[in-house]
Parts: sequence; C-alpha cells; structure tokens
Amino acid sequence: MRTPTDGHSDETGPSGRSKKRPSTTKSIKGSPVADSSTPLNQRSRLGAFGEELVAGWYERSGFVIADRNWRTNRGELDLVVAKGPLLVFCEVKTRSSAAYGAAAEAVTPRKQMRVRLLAMRWLEAHPEIHPSEVRFDVAAITGTDVSIVVSAF
Repeated sequence: MRTPTDGHSDETGPSGRSKKRPSTTKSIKGSPVADSSTPLNQRSRLGAFGEELVAGWYERSGFVIADRNWRTNRGELDLVVAKGPLLVFCEVKTRSSAAYGAAAEAVTPRKQMRVRLLAMRWLEAHPEIHPSEVRFDVAAITGTDVSIVVSAF
C-alpha cells in the first residue's frame, strides 16, 4: 500500500484488482497529516492547550521546563520542570467541561504508578541531573480553569 495523496488508499482486493477506499489521513506535500476533524486530533489539541497553560503557570512561578511530552514505549511524561534542587513531574489532564467528571479523577493509582516508573526512566536517561527533591504534581484543566495539585502523590 502506498501513502495516499488523493484522500484514498489503494488496496488490492481478492481478485488482485485495485480498489479505492476512503483514507483517514490527508497528505500535504507528501506528508500524511491527521484529519483535524477526528476526535483524536481534537483531544490532542485540547491536551496541548492544557499543557501550554500549565507550562506557563510553572514558568511564571520560577520553574524551568526541563522536558515536555517525553515518550518511551511505556508511556509519556507530560511535563518535567525544575526549580533549584527540586524536580517536578507533572501529569496534565484537560477536559473541555466537567460533564464526564473532574480532570484530576483521571489520574488513578495505576496511572500514578506509571508516572513514577516513567520518572525513574527519565532520571536514568538524564544522568547529568541530580535533584535533591522529586515531586509529583497533577494539573487539572477544565475549560480555562487551571488547578495544580502540588505533591498529589
């Protein structure tokens, strides 16, 4: 199968003949880009908006952004910020409304364990950083309301 450039993907049917089917990606200058109308892309944009708000809050509070959206095969750390000897791993949860519950409720004990594991991996990947204190915060954004739970877990 080739990368679509016309909004359709070529696929060979059982007869060996090519058939067209709608594609979930659009190509811009040969690079597939997710369709901005998909729910996944809308959630990604909402999440990025929330992370930007939280990063700004930390920066205004004197923190330096050490990393954003750090990924491994085990998951992602949203924000890693530092202020002096303190290193903070912040899990950011953004909701457009409270209709499906509070954003902070999405940080379950299982998610907390995953963030701790990822924090250890992040520190292993950055041996030049030796914090004397590590903290885990949760940032909950509903609409434009930002709530930071310091030392959440």
